[in-house]
Amino acid sequence: MAILTEAVQVQSSFPQVAQQYAAANERSRMQSARDAEKAQAQREKVAKEQGIMTAGVQGLQSYPALYRVAQQMYDDYNKAESSGSVEDAEMIKGQLAKFIDGAAAFARSEQTQFNNITGDANELSKYDNSVDDINSILESRRNKEYAVKREGNSYTLVDGNGNSFGLFEMPELAGQSFVAELNQKSAIPSYVNAISFGEKRASAILGRSDVTDPKTGKIINKDAAKAVLEEDLRFKVTQSPEFVDGMIYDYQSAKGEMDRYNQEEVDRLKSDPTFVQMVKDEYINSSLETVTKYESPITKTVEKDSKIEAISNIPVVNGVADFSKYGESIRFFNDQGGMTTINQISIDPSGGLKTRQYRQSGTDAAGNPEMKEVDVTIARGSDEYNRLAAFFGGEKYLKQLLKRVDAGAGM
Repeated sequence: MAILTEAVQVQSSFPQVAQQYAAANERSRMQSARDAEKAQAQREKVAKEQGIMTAGVQGLQSYPALYRVAQQMYDDYNKAESSGSVEDAEMIKGQLAKFIDGAAAFARSEQTQFNNITGDANELSKYDNSVDDINSILESRRNKEYAVKREGNSYTLVDGNGNSFGLFEMPELAGQSFVAELNQKSAIPSYVNAISFGEKRASAILGRSDVTDPKTGKIINKDAAKAVLEEDLRFKVTQSPEFVDGMIYDYQSAKGEMDRYNQEEVDRLKSDPTFVQMVKDEYINSSLETVTKYESPITKTVEKDSKIEAISNIPVVNGVADFSKYGESIRFFNDQGGMTTINQISIDPSGGLKTRQYRQSGTDAAGNPEMKEVDVTIARGSDEYNRLAAFFGGEKYLKQLLKRVDAGAGM
């Protein structure tokens, strides 16, 4: 046996091993901390995404048909997420996010269109449907039932009639609005009713010496007035032959025999000359009645003075004639065929008359007219200006009032 003559050199020491062990533990601890932070960040990201999707789905509750589809997709997403099917979960999440955006935009658009149509008398007049009908049609669309089927990476929707659609090909996301189901009135080209026809010609007819007595302002020859209207109508029909179509529709509608404009039915009736002449006679008679309402009797000087005296009693404060405190309201038909009530008159800087009128602004949910005050400027020499003058008995009396409103207005 060989004798050991040299001391064995120690290759490591306990302190070094301890240091290495501590360093390994520290690296492990830091890695665990990083893994925990990463896992927490992932959980927060998932929670945030789920929160956004939840809010998006819940935001569709006003449109149940779309809400139910979104809710089914959201349930599928949660199942895939819980089962660890990351690829399926991401696929569903992407489609759901796109669906929510499109569905929300469509739901807002439908509500906006409903409000615009039912809240504006002019818009509502374009349809044969009542407000209740329109609301019923929209509600039927909102509550439509879809069966939601998932096939692989895509969704198919089936409606109550058995029609199948891809998720983004369903009627709603294709932009098919409820408006398409409304009964839109057919336009009657180049037509005004008999009242407007008579009003637009009243001033010229009543100013003719062969129609009215210049001393009294009373109509003394209705046949001459009627002849003027007939000549004007002949010219109008020659200029726009379709004007007769509107006359026929108006006549039939007043009798309750034509709910909405029907060109085929109008053409059939128009083929009967006797019927057409009867309609024209009725139209002329209604126009003549309107003209007679604009007579301006001026029988005595005393009467003229009494008009001026009446005008002097109309309150004028700070350049505004206030009829709300006057005994007699100013009412006449406006250019849209509705009744106008004027509450105030002042001089507009443009040279016209600034009026505060009480007009129909729309309808309520029950279809009843809603009225409100609006400011309307009337141009001098316009039809409405002439109607306003006729209310006072002639333009000279209106000018007497306007001089009180603004003495420097150049009346």
